[in-house]
Order: sequence, then C-alpha cells, then structure tokens
Amino acid sequence: MDLLVKAEETAKRCLELEACTTDWTKVKETRDCIVYSKPSPDLSGHHLYRSEGLIPFSPEKVFAYTYAGVEKPKREEWDPTVTNTAVIERVSSDVDVILSQTASAVMGLIGAREFVDLVKIIHEPERIITAAISIEHPDVPHSAHHVRAFNHPSATFCYRISGKPDETRFIQLVQTDIRGKIPTSLVESAIPSNLAGTYSHVKRALAKEKY
Repeated sequence: MDLLVKAEETAKRCLELEACTTDWTKVKETRDCIVYSKPSPDLSGHHLYRSEGLIPFSPEKVFAYTYAGVEKPKREEWDPTVTNTAVIERVSSDVDVILSQTASAVMGLIGAREFVDLVKIIHEPERIITAAISIEHPDVPHSAHHVRAFNHPSATFCYRISGKPDETRFIQLVQTDIRGKIPTSLVESAIPSNLAGTYSHVKRALAKEKY
C-alpha cells in the first residue's frame, strides 16, 4: 500500500463529506455543540456523524490538543475516553500513522477499542484539517486487551472565525465500525455522546493551560 496515495485519497473524500450539507438529522445537542447523523455513504448499515461547535481558543491551540500526533499535550492527559496514543510512523511531514486506544464506555457495555489510523494534516489559510482512515500496520499487531475497530474516512476541521483570532469553529466527522457484537442502539447513543464530550473536555483543558 502506498500510504501517501492513500492519505491523499482519504483527504479528498473527507473534504467531499464535509462539503455535503444535506440530509443531516440532529441527534444530540449540548451547550457546547450539536451532533448530526445520516446513513454513511461509505459504510453500509452504519452512520456518518458530524459535530459542530465553537471553542474559545485559536485553531492552532485546538489542533494541538485534539490531534493525537502532537507530542505534548498527549490526548490521554485531558480526554478521559482515551487511554493511550502513539505515533507509529512518520510517513512524511504531513502524514502520520497513529495508534489510539480508548477506555470502555457505557458502563462497560462497550469494551476498550483501538484504532490504527493513517492521518493527513492539511494547513489552509482558513482552516486546519486532519483526515484519517484506519489501516493495518506491521508494527501494531492486534492486542488481546482491545478490540481493533476501524475508522472509515473521518476528519476534524479547525476553522478560523473572521475577526476572532482566539475562537475556533470545530467540526468532527466520524464514520466508524467499532466491531464486536454491540447493539446498534447502543452504538448510536455512544458515538454522539463521545463526540459532544470532546468539546467540553478540550475547553476545560485549554482553560487550565490559560490560567
């Protein structure tokens, strides 16, 4: 597999998904964000989720906290849903292979998961993007302690807001197969809650750094 080609293809697909504004249904709303879903165009029988909200810090700050490839701060230091992250391979200056391991969820009904993602970082004048897709990697054998889940093209977007350099419009796009025999209703409850939680967790972590 040519990882650079795969990363470019994934980025193109993520941009297409983010640009499509039709057929979304609101599935969760908090004071921090709104989460929408619609049937996934890439993963039959699953949903594509989109969350959107404002974070009162610059796109650079939000990116630094939310991207698992940043050495400090490690995501597991501030996000209680994540137990471990590691850069497996620096493919190029803007493409990484990242291991992310998550805690169990929904009172243990969903066990610990792990993802091995190929991630492309895109810096544009108006936004910072990470576009990801799960892959197999020879340096990361399957773990006996985690179920290997799979992300289909998924992304984060840190948008600049005109006239507000210290504010970010933060969007997450996720379509994931968490695998295992998990009832669909449980998955459809857990993923929106997880996406919404990112906003409150990162706001709290950035506020602590500020003071």
